[in-house]
Amino acid sequence: MSTLYTDHDPVKPSIDIDLPLHPKTNNGEHVALLVQRILDVVEHPAIDSDMPSQSDVIQALTIATALRATFAEVSARTGHDFSPSLLEIDVNEPRSH
Repeated sequence: MSTLYTDHDPVKPSIDIDLPLHPKTNNGEHVALLVQRILDVVEHPAIDSDMPSQSDVIQALTIATALRATFAEVSARTGHDFSPSLLEIDVNEPRSH
C-alpha cells in the first residue's frame, strides 16, 4: 500500500500498516487515501448520536462493498461507468428469532 502520511495525534494511539495490494490496483495512493477517509468517517460519524457499534460499522462497510462490486460488474459488462447516487436508503430492523 502506498504510504500516506498524516498528522500524528500524540493522545490517540496510531499504527503504520503495510498491506499488499491486488495486482490490478491502478493507484495505490488512491487506495491508501480511501482507506484513511473511510476510517475517518467511521470514527467521526455525521449524525449527532452515539458512536456506531463495531458490528454496525462492519455491516455498513459490507453493504457498501457489495454495492460497489455490483457497480463495477455492471460497468465492466456495459463498458460504461455505472456509479449511481443513492436517493434513499430504507432500513428494516432485524427480525426477532
